[in-house]
Amino acid sequence: MKRSAKSLGWMVGVALSLASAGAWAEEIIERVVCVVDDDAIFLSELERRARPFLAEIPAGLAAPQLAARRAEVLRTALDRMLDDQLIRRAATRAHLTVSEDDVDEFIGRMATERGATPEQIYAALLQEGVSRTEYRSYMESEVLQLRVLQARVRGRINITDADLQQAYRRAVREAADQTVPTIAHVLIGVAEDATPDQVAAARVRALEVARRRAGARTSATWRGSCRTTRPPGRAAACWGRSSRARCPRSSTGRSRRWRRAG
Repeated sequence: MKRSAKSLGWMVGVALSLASAGAWAEEIIERVVCVVDDDAIFLSELERRARPFLAEIPAGLAAPQLAARRAEVLRTALDRMLDDQLIRRAATRAHLTVSEDDVDEFIGRMATERGATPEQIYAALLQEGVSRTEYRSYMESEVLQLRVLQARVRGRINITDADLQQAYRRAVREAADQTVPTIAHVLIGVAEDATPDQVAAARVRALEVARRRAGARTSATWRGSCRTTRPPGRAAACWGRSSRARCPRSSTGRSRRWRRAG
């Protein structure tokens, strides 16, 4: 229905614009431009709706150019009027209405965004041939259209408890991926049959790790070492800040030797 109405409106709009620019203008009193269901859109309504835009057509254009510009403006205005008709039907079905206060608030926000007052906007539009009543009618249609669109969006969005739980679990996983780990113990392994040079190298590495630790003092970090009697290649050394009692159990439970580093 919408497409056929628009097609009819475009053809009639072009014919009317040409008539108004030609010799038939004085014969046209009123004419039905388009019919949407039982509602008719008349020529006078269309021209009134298009009046501000018709006023923007430059003066001095040749007759063919003037007719083409008028046809374009009238066609655009008719499209908008057809959209308004359909929006009002949708609003009626959804029991949506717009009050005078809603229109005042909408116009007030628009005026504030433009650094003006509603009265200044009314005055400027009046100079272009648009009355306060006509402008408020346009804005009422704008607000109604926004409400219809918002109602349709809300109707399409259905958030269930399962959706919320899934979103919560996803947020927890993402937070876990971004967690910065805190190192409590650093174990530097050495073989059971390590040579003194290898043990010394491990000691140097442990001191370097302690030095890089934020806020740690190397002199206080190096206190001792413990080595287990595990099979070769799997023994471990614990370089800690305190005595044997504070080394991890995996490296001290069956220790045979303990020596102070020095």
